[in-house]
Amino acid sequence: MSGDDSCQLHELSDLEEEILDSITEGSANFDLSKDTAESLQDESTSIDQESGAWETWNPPEPSSESTLWRYIDFTQLVSLFEREGIWFSNIEEFSDPYEGSRPEGKIGISIGYLQEKLDISADEARDILEASESGIIAYVSCWHESDFESAALWDQYLQSDQGVAIETTVKDLKEAIEPDQNRDIVYGKVQYIDYDESELPSGVYPPIFHKRLSFQHEAEYRVAFTDWSQLQGHSVAPGQYISVDLDKLINTIHLAPTSPKWVSGLVERVMDRYEVDYELTKSTLYDSP
Repeated sequence: MSGDDSCQLHELSDLEEEILDSITEGSANFDLSKDTAESLQDESTSIDQESGAWETWNPPEPSSESTLWRYIDFTQLVSLFEREGIWFSNIEEFSDPYEGSRPEGKIGISIGYLQEKLDISADEARDILEASESGIIAYVSCWHESDFESAALWDQYLQSDQGVAIETTVKDLKEAIEPDQNRDIVYGKVQYIDYDESELPSGVYPPIFHKRLSFQHEAEYRVAFTDWSQLQGHSVAPGQYISVDLDKLINTIHLAPTSPKWVSGLVERVMDRYEVDYELTKSTLYDSP
């Protein structure tokens, strides 16, 4: 999670087009061949530098019954129903400059190893390294792990009183995300570390699943994948949708604690329009004792 809405569900499609059109300026641009990108996509997710072997690194997992929350605004709820998909943001879109980075001086993949592994030039290997270390190829969906709703996150992620929180579980989230043979999806808890003192395992995913101690209150659970095709000489997409089974995903929709009465009726009408029916309740966070 971050201080803006980059890790939230995306806005409606007309707004998406507007955003996609606006990212050309300042976007990273790499001239990576299709064969190289596909080769990287087929590889495992990290490198053991001593053995020279590719190995899989996975973040820690909570219990499958752990409760997850996603705080979103009303337009993002409509987008979820409309697209039946979750928006995965490119990690470069987040406001935290440390997102996707390693502690200073701790590089996880060597240029020489990539040259030898993929039979590519040093410049191309350097582009790959920069992408993997900066987060350009990484896409994530962020959730809050907690048994209870969070007053801080209601305030942090919603700009009005018309927001909602989607409640689900780790198991239901995994079952809701439809299999995609073109990408491997990684699930796990974000680990919070001191970037001045800590080291990370080698590979692409450790920087995606580690953040600074200042963000520990977010208790973040992430779903992530990498897309090496983003390096094939065109602007990096700010995000991608992944299809989900809404009935498996949504356990309860919670209205913001400060939401007026008419918001409940509006959400009910939207559910009727999309022919979905989920438990709808208003947060009692600020009710009088």
